[in-house]
Order: sequence, then C-alpha cells, then structure tokens
Amino acid sequence: MPTPGLGPPVRWTSGDGPPRILPVGPARAGPVLARLTVSTSTRLTAFRMPTPMVLRLGPFRIDRSARVLYRDGRVVSLTPKAFDTLLLLVDRAGEVLTKEELIKGVWPDTRVEEGSLARNISAVRQALGERRGTAEYIQTIAKRGYRLTIPVELVPEAETGEQVNGLREGPPTPADVAPPTPGRWARLASVPWLVAGAVLVVLAALVVGGTALRRAADTTAAGASRVESMAVLPFRTSADAGQEFLGVGLAEALVARLAGRTSVMVPSMATTRLYTAANKDATQVGRDMGVDAVLEGQVQRSSARLRASLRLVRVADGRVLWSDTYDEPLENLFALQDAIADRVGVAVAGRLGAAPPAPATKPEGTADVEAYQLYLRGQYVRERRDKEGYATAKAFFEQALGRDPRFVAAHVANAEVLLAECWMGWLPLQETEARAEAILAHALSLDADLPAAHGAMAQLRWHQWRWTEVKSELERAMALAPQQGKWYDQYAVQYCLPLRQFDEALRLLRRAQALDPLSRGIGAHTAAALFYMGKLDDAIAEHRQVLVLEPRFASSYFGLAQIYAEQKRWDAAEQAYRRTLEIWPDQAAVVAAMGHMWGESGQAAKAREALARVRQVAGDKSAAGYLRANVHMGLGEKDLALSALEEALAARGSHMVWCAIDPDFRGLHGHPRFIRILQAVGLPVPVTPRS
Repeated sequence: MPTPGLGPPVRWTSGDGPPRILPVGPARAGPVLARLTVSTSTRLTAFRMPTPMVLRLGPFRIDRSARVLYRDGRVVSLTPKAFDTLLLLVDRAGEVLTKEELIKGVWPDTRVEEGSLARNISAVRQALGERRGTAEYIQTIAKRGYRLTIPVELVPEAETGEQVNGLREGPPTPADVAPPTPGRWARLASVPWLVAGAVLVVLAALVVGGTALRRAADTTAAGASRVESMAVLPFRTSADAGQEFLGVGLAEALVARLAGRTSVMVPSMATTRLYTAANKDATQVGRDMGVDAVLEGQVQRSSARLRASLRLVRVADGRVLWSDTYDEPLENLFALQDAIADRVGVAVAGRLGAAPPAPATKPEGTADVEAYQLYLRGQYVRERRDKEGYATAKAFFEQALGRDPRFVAAHVANAEVLLAECWMGWLPLQETEARAEAILAHALSLDADLPAAHGAMAQLRWHQWRWTEVKSELERAMALAPQQGKWYDQYAVQYCLPLRQFDEALRLLRRAQALDPLSRGIGAHTAAALFYMGKLDDAIAEHRQVLVLEPRFASSYFGLAQIYAEQKRWDAAEQAYRRTLEIWPDQAAVVAAMGHMWGESGQAAKAREALARVRQVAGDKSAAGYLRANVHMGLGEKDLALSALEEALAARGSHMVWCAIDPDFRGLHGHPRFIRILQAVGLPVPVTPRS
C-alpha cells in the first residue's frame, strides 16, 4: 500500500492545515496593593508552615491553589481536566504514569476511553508549546503511559508576579479583612517574638510584593504587544469573481516576502485558506489558527491601477497595529508588494524585537505585470487538481511565457503540471517526463537559485529512482530557502523514507513542523514516519491532531486505517477506510488497501472484489501492478504478488518507491525475486527475514 498519510505519489505538496496552536489566554492584571488587607495571623501561619504552592516548570509557573498555568505573567489556557492531567504528571515528574493511573486520577468516578486521555495530553503539550516529537516536556512510553521529562522545582511565591507570599490578587477574602478580635491578638501577644516576626513578614511582603507586582505589570504590558506568529488572509476583491485569483495570489506573494523579512512565523496560504472559507471575522480566524496577529485587506484592479487597503490586527484585543491604503499604477505592482512587506515587517519587528527587514526579495522572475497576472490565474485554477484544472492552468502558464519567455516561475509551474498529468496517467510517461525535464533544465539555466526549480527537479528524479540527484536537488532547495518548511518535508518523504532513514526523516519533519506548525500535510507525513518506526500510538495521535482541525483530511483517515489494520483492529480499519473513500471516491490505493485487509482478515471474497475494482479504477495504469500486489499479499498469494510487482517495475510504476517500507510486503523480505526488484529501484534491502 502507499505510505500512510501520503497517498499516491502524484503531485508533491507540503499540504495545508493544522496542528493547532492553543491561543494564550488574556493577560491577567497585576494585583493592586491598595486592594489587599493583610491579616497578620494568616500571614504568620504561612510563615510558620512554608508549603509552597507555586511550581517552576521550565519557563512556566503553576499555581496549584489557584489552578492556573502562567508563562511570562500571562495565563495559559487549560481546561480543568487538562490541568488535572498536568498536575498528576508534575507530582510524579521523571516517573512513568500508566494510562490507567492517569485515567483514574483525572476521572475517578467516570468510565472513559483512552482517547480522552490522549486529547488531554495533547492539550497539555500544546499549552506548553512542545514541538511535536521532541518530548521536551512529556514523553510517550509506548503501550504504557507518559512521563514528564523536565525537572519541577518548588519556588517561593515571591518569585511570581501572580501571588506574593500569600498576598492574593482580587477581592480580599473574609479572613483577610476580618477585624482582629481580642482573642486572636491575645494569643499572639503571649508569644511576643512571633508577633515581631509576623510584622517583619508583612513588611517584607509589601516591599517584595511591590517589586514583584511592578515586574509582573511590565511583563504583562510587554506580552500584550508580542507578535510571534501572524496569518496573511486572502485579500478580498470586488464582486467580480474573476478577480479572486488576484486576492489569493497577492496574499501568497506577500507570505513569501515576509518569510525573508521577519522572524515571525507566517503559515502558508494553503493552510490559511482552510480557515477563511466561512467568511469569519479576521480576529476569529486568528483565534482559530492560534496566531497573534492577522493581516487582512481588500484589493481592486481598475483599468491600469491597483487599489489596496490593508491592516494588521492583533488577535487578542482586535487592536489595529498598522494600516495603510495604496493607489498605484498596475505597473508598480512588484514595488508595491515589496513596500507592503517592508512596512508590515517594520510594524511587527518594532513590537517584538524580531529580525529587522531584510533587503527586498528577488522579483518573481518577470517584470511584465500582465504575465505575472496570468501566472497567478494559472496557480489559482491549478489548485482544483483535476484534469480540467490542470489543462486550464497550463494554458495560463503558456500565455504568461508567451509574454515573457524568461519568466522562470512560470516555466517551473508549467513543468509541475505536465508531470502531474503524466503521473495521473493522462499523458504518456516517458515523452512527458522528457519534456518536463527540458523545461526545468531551461528554468535552472535562467535562475539556478530558484528553490522551486530544484524542488520540481527532485520530484522528477524521485519518480525516475535517481536517488543521488533527489538528495542533491533537495539539499540545494533547503540551502536556498532554509525558512521554508516544505523543503524539509519533501526531503524527508521523497528521500529519507523510501531509503529507510526513519530517524533522519522524523528529524526533518519536526524541523518542517517548527517552520509551518499548522500544515496538515506535514502532520500526516510525520505520522507516516512514526508508523514506519513502529511508534503506532504516536502516529495515531499525530493523525488525530490533524483531524481535530481538518475533519475531512482524507490522508489522515487513510493513515489511521492502515495503522488499525496493522494492529488487526479490523472493524476500526474498515470504518476509517470507508471514511477515506467518502472523501476520495474510488481512490485505487484505498481500494487496494481494503482488499489487503479483507484478505488478511479471512474475507477472501471481498478481497477478490477489491482486486477487480483496482483494475477498473487505477487511473495511473503503471501503478495498477503494485496495487494488485498489495491485495495478493493479503490473500497470501506471494507468487502472484511478485509477478504483479515485476509488471509494475517494467512499467516504472509510480508506487514502486515504497517497496522497501510497505508493511504489506514483509512476507517477501529475503525472497530473491523481491531483492532483485528492490535493487532495480535502487532501494535498500530490509534485513527482516521473510515469513
């Protein structure tokens, strides 16, 4: 079966969508000394029984009594059950807590499934800002439970700005404001040195408290204006639907420019568009995405002029951090894009101490505005990813090249579409690949420093099984654009995974996630790497995180189905496969995977029906042999599977890159015919003995 979460290798994309970043809650106002009345008897009790209720966990503070998690003076949102989960881990830091212990501790009187615990663990990880797979705070112990990996310290409350030596924020409690009764004072007076000590504690609390409160106020003020992540929303256009490409294209170009001008995390436009389809308010979109700010606006093309009205809005309170309007001749489009990127970069950097604006990026490879607009139209319609969409996109790219034959980005996009059509089985393989290779070679001769050209060439070499060139092309793309997560993603999936370099694949995917943490594609690819490493629980958690925020992301349903089948949870696997087919009707790879599952689970009749269906729906005829081999292996028909793989090898089938890691073919490991197939594709021979 093709790799979970990746689907058939038709067109490379880093995907679009979420692990979601939990939004940080509103900053908590610092307490005001005038509102606090100190009861010396209460403070004396605290002095005599120093039981700290504030814990330090790396950069975080946990106030147990108030049940609040802080970072830099700001409240971090956690549900009550997630906070309970965190406290259980904290109380036994460094120890493994079994899933049963955690469930019993968080839901003592309720029967819940492990999924509820997994969601709580995920929420805690996200609240702590843990990069997925790094176990910076919480380590997953396969089939057992979880362990907190960072030291926990008990700290004096005076070190926090939230509570200082028992001086509470907010209205005083009855015990704090009650007038001292003679009895209480008499008891204290009988021990003069304790009274003196209590007075000193109170005075010290007031002095230290004032300093701590000022520090907290400063931190709160600074935190309120921080912008560490921002989303660029597709710009609104006029009622003319034919102008929508302009709003999306200009926003996407601005994302690329901003990546080189600030240290702020800016999600890809493909990711952002997932959140903007429902005509939500900009700040609501920002909250859904978990970013600190959003850039929104409207653009309108009128005759030979372009009008734009833009504003940068802070999500926390809706405050406008920057705004401007432009009315420029259309011929100034590229200079206008650079100017907007510079001004937004300055606005953000001035509030965060981010990197100062970098020099203007290179133009898109043309000085012809009309050619550029044709290119934007092509990129817009290409996202339909169907036969008609590809044909229309190709026509736009060719029109753009007719106006400017040296337009490098249009050459690359044209080659990518040709390859997509070829690998879908709509164009002849060898002839189309040769044409695309010539186009890409010409593009690189015009601009050898365009990352997209190297990425597209790597994609071509991947399908040609020329692994050394895949590696060199993607290394070049990463070197040219180190802040673009998609190149690390592509390197992991198209080089490391097929060659069984799982640890390196996971490392690169974590790097990609750090650069584009909202990408659903990168999340699914990370789950695939974990699957091949045998970390099934972690792989399930990754897929579920993607599905929480993009419920119709078929690749993650497909990946979950394959994991459940590996665990022989047949009913769950079939349900996930059927959900995949609701989104991807008649996807041949999914039909083949179901056929393998039915064969392995003893439902031979259904498996043979799937085998017949694969022959009908495999759009890429060169892939049909590989997919038939998947089903034959489920039925235990090894010789037929090997014959089908040899047929796919002769046709240079697009799925053959997965042979060395596909779990369906474990039963062929060590077989001479299978070894010859792997060697022909240039893949490593697994050491696992055949069954």
